[in-house]
Amino acid sequence: MAYFLFRTQIISKSNRSAVACSAYRSGEALYSERDGLTKKYGHRDVPPETYILAPKHAPDWVYNRERLWNEVEKVEKQHNAQLAREIIVALPTQLTNEEQTQLLLDFCKENFADEGMVADIAIHRDKKHNPHAHIMLTMRPFNEDGTWGQKRKKVNGKSVHLTNWNDKETLLKWRKNFADKINEKFKEKGIDDRVSHESYEKQGIDKVPQIRLSREAYQYEQRMKREAEKQGKPYEPVTYYGKLNQEIQRINQELKALKQKEKVVSISDYQEEKSLNETIESIRKNASLNDVEK
Repeated sequence: MAYFLFRTQIISKSNRSAVACSAYRSGEALYSERDGLTKKYGHRDVPPETYILAPKHAPDWVYNRERLWNEVEKVEKQHNAQLAREIIVALPTQLTNEEQTQLLLDFCKENFADEGMVADIAIHRDKKHNPHAHIMLTMRPFNEDGTWGQKRKKVNGKSVHLTNWNDKETLLKWRKNFADKINEKFKEKGIDDRVSHESYEKQGIDKVPQIRLSREAYQYEQRMKREAEKQGKPYEPVTYYGKLNQEIQRINQELKALKQKEKVVSISDYQEEKSLNETIESIRKNASLNDVEK
């Protein structure tokens, strides 16, 4: 089973800037009208590959990344307004760069642009083993004349969404569609690997999934690993999620060992003999997380 990642988060006006987020992901210098500052981040050895997809009735200015997110910041007036939805996906390393890009653009057009959203896409290939894409999506639909539409309206005294973009069912549909497109491409190329949008539990796999590190956390862990090697010391994770993944590895190793000894055949059977929580707790007692992190 090949690796699959499809993670979402909301970018809120209360603590973040959509212009700054887009500048960081695209690698471009973007001026923010909100605070009068130009958002520009460090040099990248491998420049991001960027695209903007939009619905047919969107105004032409949405293809200007700087203006797009400044307009979003202006139309979303509440201090805690949702500015954008970000989706982060892993691109299958079994495909060429060109195949990865085309698969991603087809997915974004079908699921986002054709449904009324503007998709600001940045593909990062800093690490060959970790190609991935950041997709920033507008939260407010456009009217047919190209003006901003409404997110909600009152129906029988209740405020209801005018789109289904926030529905859990919609997110599940996006995840499944992305997995299906990857598997279709694998089949077309005669690649035996497959991905699944479902959890390990739903797939019947007795394994706890690890957490994908952010670019910054991964780079920091790699730097600390090299430093430990120079000093001849054993390497121990230093970031929160790095430590958490170390715990998960230990849990998975114990589950695998128990299964090999034919003590268990599934997590549910194992829980009858000894609860999984007890196993995790026994491992955590010897882990390097402090009390707050636990």
